[in-house]
Amino acid sequence: MTKLIKLDLLFETTSILGKKVRTHVSYWQKIKLDKHPESEFVLEDLKIAITEADTVYQSNLSSSVYLYCKKLSKFSIIVVVRHLDGDGFVITAYQTTRSIKDRKIIWPK
Repeated sequence: MTKLIKLDLLFETTSILGKKVRTHVSYWQKIKLDKHPESEFVLEDLKIAITEADTVYQSNLSSSVYLYCKKLSKFSIIVVVRHLDGDGFVITAYQTTRSIKDRKIIWPK
């Protein structure tokens, strides 16, 4: 099973917070096809949001969930990541024109 997980790995990168973040091919497909089919962003946008975020917020619902926000041309991309120790994984990603309110700002400090 470990081999399958490694083969299915789409990317792993280091976030602007210094955490490893990953997602798998099958999960990326789920995000693009099921969760947010309306989204116009591509995989590279997702990586940029994680590594070059303008702002990172902590979720109000869970202290281990972070929202990485990056302004792109006409919208912002939000990548929701769960951090467990030094490791993280993408929960979802979406685009929006709205600003995030009422959440603790983690980055920039």
